[in-house]
Amino acid sequence: MPRLDVRVPALRARTVAIAYTPTCFNHMMHGTIAGGTHTGLHSLNLAAALPNLTLAALNVAHAGTLNGSNITVTIRERDLRVAGIIVADVTIGARNPKRSCFFPDNLNWAGVQAVIDEAYRDYQLNANNNIYQSKRSGAGITWAGMARIAGQDIWLAARGNPVDTAFPAVNNKFF
Repeated sequence: MPRLDVRVPALRARTVAIAYTPTCFNHMMHGTIAGGTHTGLHSLNLAAALPNLTLAALNVAHAGTLNGSNITVTIRERDLRVAGIIVADVTIGARNPKRSCFFPDNLNWAGVQAVIDEAYRDYQLNANNNIYQSKRSGAGITWAGMARIAGQDIWLAARGNPVDTAFPAVNNKFF
């Protein structure tokens, strides 16, 4: 079945560059401790001692470390198109677990920024499209756009420009 492309061709629109808040890197790559849990942490690229999460079992706690803290990652769902895009419950230290969507762990910070940049350009071209508006409204975010990850168009959600957080959809759903 051919893919329906609802996006506007790039030649017809102007785009504005995206910026990142000074705390975005730490928020997305390390997580930010907030009370009894954490916020952010949308990449496990910097985590150590975790198994290959692309192959790791669902609903099993996988232990590792991040910034000297013990972490536990329990994968709840995998994207069916792109290996490594997952929804997982993560515990940092002895805090309460939090559910997050994750970029593939083979994407470093520069790779994560590249797909966010691409998704923001896509959003700018299609912001008035009903599909884009519905994605944005359902996730409690300020914009959503598509970016190519591992050869597949994946929805990304983000808050702000400058961006303070962003994460991929898993099977076209934001969690």
